[in-house]
Amino acid sequence: MRDGPKVPYTGQFGDTVGYDFHQKENDTWYVTLDVSEKHMNQYGIAHGGVPLTLMDVAGGLAVYDLPLEFNRIATISMSHNFIGPVCAGIVTAVGIVEHHGKSVAY
Repeated sequence: MRDGPKVPYTGQFGDTVGYDFHQKENDTWYVTLDVSEKHMNQYGIAHGGVPLTLMDVAGGLAVYDLPLEFNRIATISMSHNFIGPVCAGIVTAVGIVEHHGKSVAY
């Protein structure tokens, strides 16, 4: 874990979306969002960018905890197939690093 704040700050975008960080007893980070009307599209379901944002942040948190030296974390590629809608309520995303090198993790 880096020196400084226990939870990394993801900027004003995170404040706007409204997600929260949490840490399990095994130090795994996860992100939650109380999906509400402000996250909905014209069809009454969460805009597709909402779950993608949560997955992106959860992945970044998983990389943040790696014992590596880096100046910043950025997503270089992300793909998803939607199989169902995200409706109002608490949504959770967990990031797990399956493999990493010196500059890229997945």
